[in-house]
Amino acid sequence: MLLPLGLESLLLLGGTAVAPPPAPSYSRQIDPLLRRYCAGCHGKRMPRAGYSVIAYEELFRSRKGKIMLVAGQPDKSPLLRTMQGHPPVMPPPDYPHRPSPADIAKVRAWIAAGAQDDTPAELSP
Repeated sequence: MLLPLGLESLLLLGGTAVAPPPAPSYSRQIDPLLRRYCAGCHGKRMPRAGYSVIAYEELFRSRKGKIMLVAGQPDKSPLLRTMQGHPPVMPPPDYPHRPSPADIAKVRAWIAAGAQDDTPAELSP
């Protein structure tokens, strides 16, 4: 008898379902990371190239109307691509703080999981 693929896989694993790891938290992990590595140049006051990383909403569009982040599609998100070394590389090579591969992986995982804002209401602007 053939079982549905999901059930068959569950049985092969000995009846134990393996849950995917939880998505990184925007408020606890991603926002602090962006503030550390990006906000020095891309903050609220006169953000370079019109890109600001200070507010969640601003991650999706620059002040010039270009898309910075595509929820669920990390490979189409310029924010991540520049962090990974695609031109224009960000932060610039001479910037004192560089994200680690683990930091970049968190950003990728957060975008892939839908780039949700989990900031508590009392902390939202």
